[in-house]
Amino acid sequence: MKASLFVFFTLSFLALVSDLAGVPALIAPFGATVVILFQFPAGPFSAPRSYLGGHALAAVVGLVCQHLIPHQALAIGVAGGLSLYLMRVTRTIHPAAGATPLVILLTHQTWEFLLYPLGLGLVVIAAVFEIFGRKLLRS
Repeated sequence: MKASLFVFFTLSFLALVSDLAGVPALIAPFGATVVILFQFPAGPFSAPRSYLGGHALAAVVGLVCQHLIPHQALAIGVAGGLSLYLMRVTRTIHPAAGATPLVILLTHQTWEFLLYPLGLGLVVIAAVFEIFGRKLLRS
């Protein structure tokens, strides 16, 4: 029950931050991220290195593939496979981050995506999870 309340609060807060800041702070993969974090706070995919690094790495890969590979279907496949490979090599695997390059390629994002919604959203998620969620969910 606590995990569900944290997911509710975090997603609602992300939507509110988006409205107040006038910039996006929420992408679909964040729905999966908060489920992983709040349901499995001690799991390997809930380490800051994983959820922050995984999303950041996958986003950069998605943006690079978008700019270098002219065929969307090929870019999507390369971005997905390369993201997983690099997450494995850097030990930043976060399953929800696998969807981040898809969002970029399907919606034709610019490099600004790294600031918002990605950066802003991850800051909010990390703040809620690391300050409140991790401790309260273990008790």
